[in-house]
Amino acid sequence: MGALCKDGSTSRALDVFCDLKDKKVPPNVFTNNYLIHGLWKAGNVEEGRAMFSRLCKDWCVQPNIVTYNIVISGLCRHGFVDEAYGLFKMIEVSGCYQNYHSYKFDRPLISSTQRSTRCRGTHSRDSI
Repeated sequence: MGALCKDGSTSRALDVFCDLKDKKVPPNVFTNNYLIHGLWKAGNVEEGRAMFSRLCKDWCVQPNIVTYNIVISGLCRHGFVDEAYGLFKMIEVSGCYQNYHSYKFDRPLISSTQRSTRCRGTHSRDSI
């Protein structure tokens, strides 16, 4: 699935994901990370957000710090800066520990007066 997403074939990766679910192969955090990243990169914002929200609720998969970093970067890139800020603040509450990549989001998200411009300007499309 990772190779499909990197190639931009997110629809094919989603087909593989659905096939695995149909065969009762449970999703894990790695397959979800690939899919969420691929969806964000392809501009499928709502589908990426929906997949992230279903991780714990529907599939009992605990997001890891990579998942959070992917989603925060995608949220920033697509203009959902307040949502990214809330998710950033929620990382430690969830039991994950922030890493270098998490803290590079902290600087642009701290200032509420500069959130949208700094968040979008700090991260390139390929930074996740």
